Amino acid sequence: MGLRAEVKSLAQDLKSTHVALCKVAQVPPDKLDPQVKHWARDVREASYDMEDILDTFLVHVDGGDHQPANEDKAGKFERLQEKMGKLFSLSKLKARHDIARAIEDIKKQVDEMTKRRERYKVNDLTVNPSAPTSIDPRLSALYTKESELVGINGAVGELISMLSLQKDEVSCDKLKIVSVFGIGGLGKTTLAKEVYDKLKSDFSCGAFVTVGRNPDLKKVLRDILIDLDKRKYTDVGILVWDEKQLIEELRDFLRSKRYLIVVDDVWEAKSWKIITLALDENNRGSRIIITTRNSEVTSGEVYKLKPLSDENSKSLLYRRIFGGEDQCPDNQVDEVLDKILKKCGGIPLAIITMASLLVGKSRGEWFEVCNSIGFRDKDIEQVDRTMRILSLSYYDLPCHLRACLMYLSAFPEDYTINKNTLIWMWIAEDFVDKKPHIELFEVGEGYFNDLVNRSMIQAVESESKGIIDDNDEGTSISSARRLSHQKSTLDAHLDNHNKGVPKMRSFVAYRCYNDKEVSFQSFKLLRVLDLKGVYMKSSHNAKHLGNLLHLRYLGLKLTNTFQLPKEIGSLKFLQTLDLESYDLQELPSSVGQLTQFVCLLARDNCCFSRLPSCSNPSCLINLSHLELNIVSMDEKSMQILAGLPELHHLELETESTVTVANIATDGCFQKLRVCRFYSSMVLFVLNKDSSVSFTLFDGTDGIKFGSRKKKDECRRAPAIMPNLQELLFKVDQFCIEHKVDYGNLGLEYLTSLKKVTVPIDSTFCKSKVVEAAEAELRHAIDVHPNHPTLILKRFERVQEVWKVSTTSTGTAAAPAPTAALNLK
Repeated sequence: MGLRAEVKSLAQDLKSTHVALCKVAQVPPDKLDPQVKHWARDVREASYDMEDILDTFLVHVDGGDHQPANEDKAGKFERLQEKMGKLFSLSKLKARHDIARAIEDIKKQVDEMTKRRERYKVNDLTVNPSAPTSIDPRLSALYTKESELVGINGAVGELISMLSLQKDEVSCDKLKIVSVFGIGGLGKTTLAKEVYDKLKSDFSCGAFVTVGRNPDLKKVLRDILIDLDKRKYTDVGILVWDEKQLIEELRDFLRSKRYLIVVDDVWEAKSWKIITLALDENNRGSRIIITTRNSEVTSGEVYKLKPLSDENSKSLLYRRIFGGEDQCPDNQVDEVLDKILKKCGGIPLAIITMASLLVGKSRGEWFEVCNSIGFRDKDIEQVDRTMRILSLSYYDLPCHLRACLMYLSAFPEDYTINKNTLIWMWIAEDFVDKKPHIELFEVGEGYFNDLVNRSMIQAVESESKGIIDDNDEGTSISSARRLSHQKSTLDAHLDNHNKGVPKMRSFVAYRCYNDKEVSFQSFKLLRVLDLKGVYMKSSHNAKHLGNLLHLRYLGLKLTNTFQLPKEIGSLKFLQTLDLESYDLQELPSSVGQLTQFVCLLARDNCCFSRLPSCSNPSCLINLSHLELNIVSMDEKSMQILAGLPELHHLELETESTVTVANIATDGCFQKLRVCRFYSSMVLFVLNKDSSVSFTLFDGTDGIKFGSRKKKDECRRAPAIMPNLQELLFKVDQFCIEHKVDYGNLGLEYLTSLKKVTVPIDSTFCKSKVVEAAEAELRHAIDVHPNHPTLILKRFERVQEVWKVSTTSTGTAAAPAPTAALNLK
């Protein structure tokens, strides 16, 4: 077989390995046959090697050709077919020889794995028949004594209030559903059971059933019937009834009754939909409570269960360790327990588990437990139960989301990471699969939102960004092909791993010191390099970045990198540059040679005096995401940005007032969907020739704001930024004081607008003046044909502390915070 056929065959083998691994991943690890588990581990390693070989092939045959941006695995396979013709035109015969030898080695490795499976006859054995049947680890939550519960009374009262049991309410007789939503281990089942026990006597009948993952819906429906009337249904032959018979029997039974039913631990919307078919809406004041970790399952009113307060967390921990706060020895009340409580984050299950690890141990051992990652002592029953509960969420994830979630383990606790940065890292690692007519970033954003909806990460809104807490609680593990290094000397770490790094795909370093000329040259297959707070002794280190030919993502944040080397133009696969450096003054013109470059993040601490010279629309033909902080902008610079053909997302800070005479010129921001101006107001003015001029105003010049036009002129005005859906602009203190006409900003020319966010600097401003400005902004949104969502955010700069208050209006709900991720 020739080399061309070998490469094609290898690509097909890689597809097959992905299918096989996804199939094995559907089986919980404790149910998986050990031989299959070992085989799957070997296949996974082989698949990495296959992908590395194919990437190396593309590096050599693609050269400087323009390559499709946002390419996923499927696109890579297609491009392999197209590039076969170049295989024998390689200028370096050694590269061809190396690729052929690597393919031969991996083929031998795969053949040996196949023979091993056949030799030990594990082909048809996936599930381990000897694995013991596991007892539902959440079962104990149904039988927790009331005296053992801490901090639940408030939640019980709030949930009962939401059920609206008051007889004087007009809607009391209508069926009401309340969903209890929250992350695993928060106590949803315990809360629902406590409310059920308190209210059951007020209803003619009741049932409490657990659904769980991969439910047998016939069993769930049978359990509801038996719980409703044990005497009637225990001896009846309902075991042979199908779903239709069970649903009809339930509807008949409930039709004339006032019932209370709790459906606990619902994972999928389709399961819940079938269950609701059996629950008759009989207008007799019936109530249904469901508990879920998945926001997509929730229906009716939603009660979002919160973590325990600091006081209740302390009470629970002390009760479990000492028997009560009053029984705690004075010499054991110190920072270690406070640190442990912070680590638990108010999650009752985590607190109980940590307490089980601390009981009977010395204070010195407490520090070891606190500083360990995850729960190491698997022999303790409570720890085992906790890990099984938490792992349920992980193993319910599809394969692509598992990889994305595990990637969070590369970052330290309490580390804040930009959400967009994380998504671009996922893309660089090939975790995100492209969908027809959808950009890869949008698909990755869907992955992120799915993890939020499944309660694997928790969104908490902050001033203009979002904070996400990782709630994976130790189920993520490190991968041998990815290294995370934190708070020590970088060169020593690299020296220790020098023999193993040739296969390294991702390297993340956080607050490290590099006192030698570490070049990263041994990271031959590196895709992601993220350095934050890494001090480089010599700028010579950066020169070797151009040798990392497989690099997709390069992050240099708060490093002392004075400039990027011109050799960076050699990185033909580079997709994302993430820069946050005070000292970086310019980007090399060679950035314009990056044919797959789609994302430039250079804001916050990275500030350019003017638009980088590499920002040429004819070169950056794939750039879709751009974040910049530029001191001086002019009309020419803005027109350059407007001419970027694939620009979908723009975030800009500037100290300049900029006007573009005709923003409707062909090609100006035609594909832009998200636009955020963090330091400027915006104004769209209809000109006499029916064109529209666009102005950014930083609040320091004496410009007269407010577009004056007649209604009939508006109809003749062309649509501008035709795809813009989200706009953010800032109202400065100066604008408020000079009473800008906020009702005439020309937002009506943005015909696709769906969301407008306006931070308002109200420092030293009178409340009435600010309220008047907000009223005008609301009116401008109300008269917009789309009636977009408006989010107003006041902030005050008082002694460098920003006080933020947020109000929103509009028909659509504000989406989840999107800007940052805080790992706990």
